Amino acid sequence: MKKIIITSVIALIAFHVNAQNISVATGKKIQAVVNEKKNTTVSQMGQEMEIPSVSDTYFDFVVKAVDGKKVTLTATIRRIKVSVSVMGNEQKIDSDDSTSKSNPQVAEALKDVNKPADLVVEAGKSATSTDLNGAVSTEDITCVLFFPFKSGAKEGDSFSDSTTKADGSKLVNVYTITKSTKDEITVTQTNNSKLTGTKQQMGMEIQVNMLSSYTAIRVYDAATGLLKSETKTSTASGTNEVQGMSIPVTMKGTSTTSIL
Repeated sequence: MKKIIITSVIALIAFHVNAQNISVATGKKIQAVVNEKKNTTVSQMGQEMEIPSVSDTYFDFVVKAVDGKKVTLTATIRRIKVSVSVMGNEQKIDSDDSTSKSNPQVAEALKDVNKPADLVVEAGKSATSTDLNGAVSTEDITCVLFFPFKSGAKEGDSFSDSTTKADGSKLVNVYTITKSTKDEITVTQTNNSKLTGTKQQMGMEIQVNMLSSYTAIRVYDAATGLLKSETKTSTASGTNEVQGMSIPVTMKGTSTTSIL
């Protein structure tokens, strides 16, 4: 009996040691790809129009320093590819394509491509991004790259946080360790958000009022604390106010993040 108890204690200590620190070397390069699939339904004048879209966003990261749970790094959006179908007509955007680069209608979506940004992220603190264009930002990815729980975390543990912005937008998150092994730790995050503000689209200013939610399942390397993969499902509903019209909008989507 004593031998069994001692073995169990050793295993528990080993898990805690693996989970408590981010063990990523300075200078390490990390590449990530986010694939998103969305279906947006717009209601106008009694008719509904579905707008399916697929996007791939490629990120490069270089770790500059690691201090406990705080990581300093350089983040770059290397490429954005988008395919949108509107009333049967497919439109494609690719930041590597010269035609897309010179198109003023997509300039806002591509404005951050190949512009390195130095970021400091503290694992366990959410990004406060409320990008009304639905774009995946470097902050969104950086804040989930590293295991978010404190030292001694175990399966079943959870914590929550929330952010309120001046424009009325609010985000509420809950994080739970849903599975742990000696090699991997799975964290499930649920998010409920109220998004308000304006965005530019096709040369028009649009007032956005949306309620959204998502569930993200992230798998981390137990030894390094680095993200290995993420799957996410999301929904949103609300209105777009443009040129005196209120247009109901609903969205459903899925996304996967892969670390290369």
